[in-house]
Amino acid sequence: MSQQRRISNTLVLTAAVEAIEDRGLDELSMQDLAARLGVKPPSLYNHISGLDEVRRQLAKEVLRRMELAIRNSAVGRSGENALRQMALAYRKFAQENPELYKAYATARQPEDPEIEAAIKSLLGVLSQVLEGYGLDPEKENHFILLFHCGLHGFIALEAAGFCGGSKNANASFDALVQSQVMLLHSYQKPNNEEQPS
Repeated sequence: MSQQRRISNTLVLTAAVEAIEDRGLDELSMQDLAARLGVKPPSLYNHISGLDEVRRQLAKEVLRRMELAIRNSAVGRSGENALRQMALAYRKFAQENPELYKAYATARQPEDPEIEAAIKSLLGVLSQVLEGYGLDPEKENHFILLFHCGLHGFIALEAAGFCGGSKNANASFDALVQSQVMLLHSYQKPNNEEQPS
């Protein structure tokens, strides 16, 4: 009698990451996951509720990886330098992990407190860098949203081939980040004379 393979959430998540990297997020299926795990599809449902649950776990994993990459890029840096490095790390992650990034881009599920917490933690890295700028809470929230939207919009257009060659894309990305820095300075309180560098 053959021994039944033990399936864990970690194994399912690993198989899901491999699946979307191999075939793309849109092709993710329970049948493919079961084949990768060496079990029959009905057996997989003994461990996870379905494909929605797999996508939920994927979203949390991608958010964790993105936060780690962005946080590491800001270590030992502050102010504009930290912002630039975080933007570069964000773009690099998306370029090197295009299908995983798709999972991130579709991750927001307001009814899911764990994903909401993961998104808040990711954006919290940017909040920490902004502490030295003395922004009021409303302007800080505006800047975080615009910074995030700017990066995501550029990456989406670049992936779709709208940014020309890599040289043009790099120059345009640098200009985008510089415009974000200028926006940040415009948000500073008038009496906040000291600016992080």
